[in-house]
Amino acid sequence: ENIALCDADAGQINGSVAVCEYLGSEQFAYIDCGFDEMVTVRVAPDEAVPVGSVVGLSFDREKLYTFDGDGARL
Repeated sequence: ENIALCDADAGQINGSVAVCEYLGSEQFAYIDCGFDEMVTVRVAPDEAVPVGSVVGLSFDREKLYTFDGDGARL
């Protein structure tokens, strides 16, 4: 919820759109940033998010939660 799509190289990290899941009132874009798991971003249902396109991800570092390999919050 605190991650937004932006132009490539305009955010903190870039990734490739792997899947878009349209759910009527919202859609989720699954972004492959080269991590073990994809990053899921909620976007407006009318926003065009072409699969395969390279996008930037912008987020507020103050609202970011990180975890170590054992699942403990850092």
